[in-house]
Amino acid sequence: MVGVGNNGRKSILARVSIVNNKGECIYDKYVKPEVGVEVTDYRTEVSGVQPHHLRKGIAASEVKREVAELLTGRVLVGHDLRNDLSVLDLRHPRERTRDSAAVQLLRRADGRKDSLKNLASKELGWDIQDGSHSSVEDARAAVMLYKKHKVAWEKELRGGSKDEPDAPITIQPVEAKPKPTAPTDIFKGQKFSDEKKFEPGSLLPVKHAKKSTKKKTGGKGKGKGKGKGRGKGKGKGKGGRGKN
Repeated sequence: MVGVGNNGRKSILARVSIVNNKGECIYDKYVKPEVGVEVTDYRTEVSGVQPHHLRKGIAASEVKREVAELLTGRVLVGHDLRNDLSVLDLRHPRERTRDSAAVQLLRRADGRKDSLKNLASKELGWDIQDGSHSSVEDARAAVMLYKKHKVAWEKELRGGSKDEPDAPITIQPVEAKPKPTAPTDIFKGQKFSDEKKFEPGSLLPVKHAKKSTKKKTGGKGKGKGKGKGRGKGKGKGKGGRGKN
């Protein structure tokens, strides 16, 4: 941030830097002051910002929109974040905020919050903010502090004591899937005669009847019958019953 107004006491946004959970910088932009706003104190010895940086900057409204999109649905880690969020005109869900200036396990012995410079030196062995600050370096230090103390940090947020033993991690066994078996050949070892053929789409061999080459003929049969005529007498006749 840089100062505007009398003696540069009022702060405005000058640079925004964001790193991912590996400490890699994914966003770093300077912010151009709004029209009519004059920077009266660049605070270069602390901010590292110089006039030429802001001349090449982009509008604050655009930076705020882009940062809001980047933070949506993510955990925000930083140091004394209320100041950063205030100058960005942003609000972030408390349950998704990890502030190294607010967490109890990183407080000084007297209970007061410690500076990021001291925390980086004691916890990480890093020498930061030696001269002008780098917002990228500050963001990276805050992330590494969180990663180092993540288990105790999250436990404190859940309401547990920092001296409470870690809960065991259980892994649900994964049910093994049966190995695929080769399809069974139900006809293996069977021999088919000329009269048996495999019908496509059926599961069993189908026996086909041989087509007859003989023409259908009528058979002879014997039968007895009685008939009456106009005259008296008995007679024998032949009846038909054929076979095909």
